[in-house]
Amino acid sequence: MAASESQTLTLPGSAALHAESASSTRAPSLLNLSLRHAKLVRLWVAAIPVALALLLFALKRNEWIAGLKQPLEETALFVLGFGILGALARYAATRHPFFLWYAGLCAAFFWREVHLKHASTVMYLALAILLVLAWRKYERLCPYLASRLLNSVVFMTLTCYVGSQVIDKNFRPELLSDRYLYDPIEESLEILGHAALALAAWTVRAPSNAPAET
Repeated sequence: MAASESQTLTLPGSAALHAESASSTRAPSLLNLSLRHAKLVRLWVAAIPVALALLLFALKRNEWIAGLKQPLEETALFVLGFGILGALARYAATRHPFFLWYAGLCAAFFWREVHLKHASTVMYLALAILLVLAWRKYERLCPYLASRLLNSVVFMTLTCYVGSQVIDKNFRPELLSDRYLYDPIEESLEILGHAALALAAWTVRAPSNAPAET
């Protein structure tokens, strides 16, 4: 009777432990992941691209601003290449799959900056695949995906990209005649986002409560 009672008492705990173990092998929901990572973002980083855009808008009539589009486009390739190199170097040193994933992220933006036909479509498709991979392989990538630096950098990069596209699409008709003045602002915002990605490739660390790099 005592043995039976003891067995009865331990079964719920065992079942809960088994359920927790089983659930840990499944990818968390996208909603839970979004909420979890939103809390890791330092929102003030969005002020950096906004400040840069306001500064360049104030200086847009200067001749040296108007002539920056081509040099900025070429610089973007070097910046993103530096990010890809950093991610691959970190992978060689740690053998952690996160850095292969991150190299793919930088490569997606790099491909768009090559400006080949359908380059933007390829980038969006690559980003969608990378997002699915991060979700499905979250447990393996999590130590670095949980980095506050990484989440803030990705948020700032998205802010830069959205801002550049707002300028690129010319939602304000009166800007059409000044296209050559606004192109450098668009490119500068994109490079700021690319630079943040590239630097994070070399500097991102797993949180202190995660397993250390080996």
